[in-house]
Amino acid sequence: METVHELVMLVPGMARSERERYATRLSDGIEGFLETHRESVQSFRRRSDSSGRAQFDIRLCNGQQKLVDVVEIFWNDLRPPLEKSWIPFLGYSLVRYWLSLKQWKAIPKTSRPLQRAFCVGTCFLFVWYVLTLLAILHFTQLLSLFLPTHTESPIGWLWVGATGLLATGFVTSNIDASYAAFCYLKNREGFCDRVRRRVINAFREIGPQFANYQSITLLAHSFGSVVAVDAIAWIMAEPDPASLLRAFKFVTAGSPLEFVMSREPAYEKRIRQCVASTLVENWIDFYALTDSLCSKVPFEAERKRSHAGINLGYTEIEASLGFAHDYYFEHDEVLKAVLNL
Repeated sequence: METVHELVMLVPGMARSERERYATRLSDGIEGFLETHRESVQSFRRRSDSSGRAQFDIRLCNGQQKLVDVVEIFWNDLRPPLEKSWIPFLGYSLVRYWLSLKQWKAIPKTSRPLQRAFCVGTCFLFVWYVLTLLAILHFTQLLSLFLPTHTESPIGWLWVGATGLLATGFVTSNIDASYAAFCYLKNREGFCDRVRRRVINAFREIGPQFANYQSITLLAHSFGSVVAVDAIAWIMAEPDPASLLRAFKFVTAGSPLEFVMSREPAYEKRIRQCVASTLVENWIDFYALTDSLCSKVPFEAERKRSHAGINLGYTEIEASLGFAHDYYFEHDEVLKAVLNL
């Protein structure tokens, strides 16, 4: 029986600070995929090693055995917190950055769902910032944390609305994510540098094991594709890139790279460096037109790189709320590419 040992390295997106959350989601997706494809999968077994790394032992009907290891390169714990005391100043920076008219015009027309979501998100960000400022001003007048007694006044109701919004987990998590993306793209507090070092050090740690694998796949989901492209471009500038990373298959899913490039043109060069890299054997980009958090990666399709438009099975309204964005981990086409089936 032919045995093939494969490694899947996952770079997750802008998620909560929960280690292995997306590695578990991917492993669950792989398990579900294998259970529903018995015409080509004879049997499989899922287990974890001492470090918690998921491993799959897959027996295919063609007589081949696949041993697949799943490793998550976690970086979200490095995200700088949005200090509430600095909201008036940071809020201004966020509004100015995301609402820049020059950058607005640079949004590619191919990113329609993302453009709509961006419009809603930026309007929401602006309203959030104005309400927060009004709440702070009103608070200084009241010198009290209690509900204002004169809520019949517009300022009183704005104060109530702002504090209600700030108390909502959905609101704060989205504002935190927009702030983290802003810090990464502008490298505030060295955030981008620290994330890049984390990813490259992970490659170094896994490096001694590369010789054990016949195939390596780097899966980057959502904002993780921005992180991965930055790290690969940095490695390619090294004198000996092969000493840090072996040739691999690159899979991006739900990537916002096209949109990010409209914000930070430097990423156009980094994408070209990845496309030309000798380390990237081939690059498959999965995107969904209904996914409001992604767009196609901006490269010309050819033999070594291709786009794959998929249907995530969600309505535009559901997708605009972000429900569809994690479904890539369960989609057949994405999992086939990850497992090389």
